[in-house]
Amino acid sequence: MEEYTGPDLNHDDSIIKLSSAVHRFRCPLISNNEKLSFSNSFKTSGSDPRTQQALREADRARNLFTESLEGASGNGKKINNQSILETAEVYRPKIHQILVTCKVRPDRARLDSRLFFAWQSGAESNGAKGRKTFQSEALMYELCMTIASEVSNIYLVHRFLAISLK
Repeated sequence: MEEYTGPDLNHDDSIIKLSSAVHRFRCPLISNNEKLSFSNSFKTSGSDPRTQQALREADRARNLFTESLEGASGNGKKINNQSILETAEVYRPKIHQILVTCKVRPDRARLDSRLFFAWQSGAESNGAKGRKTFQSEALMYELCMTIASEVSNIYLVHRFLAISLK
């Protein structure tokens, strides 16, 4: 005879599926901000040729990342999650390098022009006006939003690869 150990505490499969659901929000977007340039903003303090090169690379990486995110805006372009993921992976270390440099050498982190990072939310909207835009001067905000964009696309890319390999 089996010994009674108490009520059955196993969860129904539907409860497990519900509690582990992954919600897919639209990808956040960089607002059109052609004026933003790391090279111009750090022109005086970043006079070293290696620093200038790193800032130009950060500008190029951000522009490519912005272009890849534009496909996620629903403006008729095909969304390419792999492209968003790849450009985010290139841009993230560049913005992180700038952030760490400013932290290590705050005396050298002087801006010639202000940096305003404007992002449109992937979850919130202003009704007919479209997506809600948030703006910050913090480099950390830019890094966090880049990571958020990257994470929101990793799931889709891996899911697509898993389906393709079956």
